Amino acid sequence: GETRAVFDASWKSGDTEVLRVTSDGDPTAIRPGPARITVCHGGRKSGATGGITRVNVVAAVRILPRASVLDVGEAVRRLARVADRLGTRLPGQVVTCASSLPEVAVGEPDGRR
Repeated sequence: GETRAVFDASWKSGDTEVLRVTSDGDPTAIRPGPARITVCHGGRKSGATGGITRVNVVAAVRILPRASVLDVGEAVRRLARVADRLGTRLPGQVVTCASSLPEVAVGEPDGRR
């Protein structure tokens, strides 16, 4: 079939507890279960049914290196590894860095301390 950009369509999820869809049609899985997305345009409806079988939930964040000894003014870059409850890495997760003692160490958004 033909693919065309549609700008005045409306999108709807059949069950927002399973799948949410933005006004632009971007879906987000919430939990496993059956899912249906419907799009309406020009008085016509079309939909797709499927299922969410797995939702990746962050269960662990591992910071590497674990410890560093620095002199005043030195910095070290940390790496954050994000995983689900089974230990499977979840790439693309956004991790921010902050210090609980800013008078001792400052955390930068890019992972430097």
